[in-house]
Amino acid sequence: MRIVLIGEFSLLHNYLKEGLINKGHNVTLFSNGDGWKKMPSDYKLYNTGRKGIKRIYDFYIEPLYRFKKIKGYDIVQLISPLVFSSFINNKIIRALKKNNKHLVLMAAGNDYATVTAYKEGILKHIFDYDKEHLIKYDEKTLKGRLKIRDEKEVLDLVDLVIPTSYIYKVGYKNNPKVSNVIPLPINLAKVEYIQNKVIDKIVFFHGLNRELAKGTFFIRGAMEKLKENYPNDVEIIIDGHLPYDEYIKIIGKTNVILDQCCDYDYGMNACVSMARGKVVMCCSTKEALKEIDQESSPVIPISANIDDIYEKLVSIVNKRNEIENMGFQSRKYVEKVHDCNIIAEKYLEAWGRL
Repeated sequence: MRIVLIGEFSLLHNYLKEGLINKGHNVTLFSNGDGWKKMPSDYKLYNTGRKGIKRIYDFYIEPLYRFKKIKGYDIVQLISPLVFSSFINNKIIRALKKNNKHLVLMAAGNDYATVTAYKEGILKHIFDYDKEHLIKYDEKTLKGRLKIRDEKEVLDLVDLVIPTSYIYKVGYKNNPKVSNVIPLPINLAKVEYIQNKVIDKIVFFHGLNRELAKGTFFIRGAMEKLKENYPNDVEIIIDGHLPYDEYIKIIGKTNVILDQCCDYDYGMNACVSMARGKVVMCCSTKEALKEIDQESSPVIPISANIDDIYEKLVSIVNKRNEIENMGFQSRKYVEKVHDCNIIAEKYLEAWGRL
């Protein structure tokens, strides 16, 4: 098959692309590297850095002409309903729909569907502290109404919606185009497993990114309390907005990753960390695991509660001799559930039903 993937979140499309290529398919990825993360791509969605009239050309004119030339592909998959600048997004997507066999939406970000499910009380907690997405979709504002209108048009155009986790399945539950959840892909050939040995102190790390959405306030509070009470046993690192290569260096010396506490499920950062043999503390609910046919995972579930997180941190300190094996179980879980070759096959099956 000839496949185009458009957009990127934390290597999700990169790893899917690599799994598809391993299956013998022709895949091209367009993205801007997920912003400051600087992740690889075959081509940029648009050029950045220029100013004035050149910036207008780079953001609005050139992408419109370029993507209208993408024709004859079997699958064009978007990582979000709104991947281009708002003025040209739907123009480009209408052209992609017209000029290619199938148009697919990967549901992997907090779009209008998840916001609606939260407002209706179907999804709990996910926007309790991060109101940014709610504001974006405020129907009282012209900008919010236009955003909702544009997303609805994209949903009318796509042939299939593939959710990557429980919350997106719930968000699109009333959409007849939604498939079963397909887990996140990890290219295990590129993610090296290293024994999770505690050399001196146990190193805990929380990466700063979308702090309100991830519940950094609660995680930071628990980590600082741990450092205060166990100064000779632990080292805590709280840092963020790092290019991916620098982020991976910190992961390399870390024993335990704290990712997020205001969600239902773990994401790409948690998957990569588990693949590297790290102990991961994150959201992991029974509902989310059920959607990927798993009864349990090695993830230590945490909630938006400093005391809850702290107690689980202390439990790890008291089980420091088990950390290496816990990390090994993390790797085995990713091999079973998230191998990009297995995930690529699931996407091919979903596309094949169109």
